[in-house]
Amino acid sequence: MPGPLRACAPLAEWLASADWRGLKARYGPVAAGGCFGAAWAAFADNLVTRAPGGYGAPQVLPGVAAALAALMLNLVHRDDASDAARDTDAARARRVRLWLLLCYVCAAAAAVGAVVVMVAGVAAERRAEDGVAVILQTMLLLASGLLFYKTRASEADGGDFGVPLVSF
Repeated sequence: MPGPLRACAPLAEWLASADWRGLKARYGPVAAGGCFGAAWAAFADNLVTRAPGGYGAPQVLPGVAAALAALMLNLVHRDDASDAARDTDAARARRVRLWLLLCYVCAAAAAVGAVVVMVAGVAAERRAEDGVAVILQTMLLLASGLLFYKTRASEADGGDFGVPLVSF
């Protein structure tokens, strides 16, 4: 094995032997919180670097809609959205699917709204940084919600996290 690849051998062994489920459950919510904080930091940075009175509702709404979509997604148990839940109670499964559809529509509206803010800002020859900040904020918020949803412990994993805030 050549010199540089020999140095990578311990890393390859560690990657092969790592407990990925444990790492995901332990650090996934932390990474999701980091994305959420970075999104609002991008918003705050864009807000304070603008001239007074130069920030309106169109720049705020995509981020609020993305945060709402992330919240809506995480109100659902992963176990309720699984195939096993569909087999036990069909009416409940339909309600969960309808709730997730509303969540996805809200997320898509946030993403489209961020792009509209970007395009409108460039067309009006304003600062392009405003549109970039809104897109960055929206995508980080949506990524945060999805990352938290996928990495939080479920009852099937033996975790007690995921107490439903909304009972379907």
